[in-house]
Amino acid sequence: MVEYVKASPCDKEEIIDFINYVFSYSHCPHNFKAIMPKSYADDAVDMGAIHYMTKKDGKIRAVVANRVIDVSVNGRTLKFGLIGNVSVHPYSRGEGYMKELMRMSLDDAREIGIDIMCLGGQRQRYGYFGYENAGINLCFTVSKENIRHCFREVDASSISFRELKEGSEEEITRIRAMYEKRPFHALRSREEYFNIMSTWGGKCRLIYKDGTLIGYVWGGCGETVLEDEADFPLVLKALFEKDNLKEVTISAAPFEKERAAFLASICENSRVAMCDMVNVLNWERALDALLGFKAQYTPLADGEVCLDIAGEKLNITVSGGVPSVKAAPDKNADITLSHNAAEQLFFGMNSLIMPDAKLKNWIPLPFMIDGPDTY
Repeated sequence: MVEYVKASPCDKEEIIDFINYVFSYSHCPHNFKAIMPKSYADDAVDMGAIHYMTKKDGKIRAVVANRVIDVSVNGRTLKFGLIGNVSVHPYSRGEGYMKELMRMSLDDAREIGIDIMCLGGQRQRYGYFGYENAGINLCFTVSKENIRHCFREVDASSISFRELKEGSEEEITRIRAMYEKRPFHALRSREEYFNIMSTWGGKCRLIYKDGTLIGYVWGGCGETVLEDEADFPLVLKALFEKDNLKEVTISAAPFEKERAAFLASICENSRVAMCDMVNVLNWERALDALLGFKAQYTPLADGEVCLDIAGEKLNITVSGGVPSVKAAPDKNADITLSHNAAEQLFFGMNSLIMPDAKLKNWIPLPFMIDGPDTY
């Protein structure tokens, strides 16, 4: 007998054994308690996510997990669902188990009020469920030679690093406060913070300047948060020296203008990349929050347009640079889009390649998921 169910806390160990087996079988040895402690450590609350399971004759044959987080977008909160650990037993592939669990996760997400679903994976595979590539991410490759030439006279000896340890209460409080100053950030609870920062084996290192805590870096040169952005060049040189780096690629979101401008001025090369895949479940809330955020760092041109996104009509107005998005069921649409086409236009490369003049300079919309929060 085949059944599709939501997991309970008593299923935790069986789920961990299952996903360890499937990912180890398909890739390399996995230990999810170690690589994803925010969901699978012994002290993780309710596995940190909703797990959907296919069971056949009482045994797990497929799993899909959805970690629900709140994200602050310039002070407004959006609810994100992060899909991960999509896994099917190698002897059960082709049975349609994953498709049914993905549908379950989406139906449940709508019921609990998730605004945007996110995942990483093969584009067409997940495009069938409404997911599309999203996020214009600026990637800069910096080499040892770039640092040597640009910072020949800079002394970075004032910068030191120390790994964040569990129980470092004062340090965690301080770096959480720094992180929460970012205009786009996940709401990471204090209870989960250390496990979140230990995800994917990405160690979190505290950054000190002359003995004073000034920020942290997660995962090599990943999420780097500083009290004062002016210290970033000094920290970057120190990372190259202390880690003996030859080359590193550093990402910056378009709204991280100061960091992006600095990296563009010294990097060996650069490119534009996608961040993740999204499935927008609440277009009105998502567009209103993200347009409002974009207006804080890019002056938006005034205008008005009515969208029809898969039968849902929304009116976007920008007046005096201030945007507003409202339901408009009785208006005639200026632009008609399928669900996936709308995601491509608002969040993907299509906004750069084939911009719609009616949408002026409103797109692409800002979007990112920080490394420790990914699933």
